[in-house]
Amino acid sequence: MNKKNLPWVEKYRPLKFFEVVGQNIAVEKIKNFIKDFPIKKNKKSLILTGPPGIGKTTLVHVLANEIHSELFELNASDLRNKNKLRSEEH
Repeated sequence: MNKKNLPWVEKYRPLKFFEVVGQNIAVEKIKNFIKDFPIKKNKKSLILTGPPGIGKTTLVHVLANEIHSELFELNASDLRNKNKLRSEEH
């Protein structure tokens, strides 16, 4: 999709942590989690919680971009169970 056809929030979504405004504590916690991740074998996941619109998805997109990782995004309202996830029809 052409970037000029994207919704404003997608077009101007931050790509780097330094572009994220107003989430300093969350950014630092995410950076620390990722920095320590290879060392601490008991760390398996990072869960972001909060109301809609506070930047959870944006932080995940920024993280994936920063660490050069592919992002596989699921929405709980789209897939409700393991069988649905494994099926070819989603």
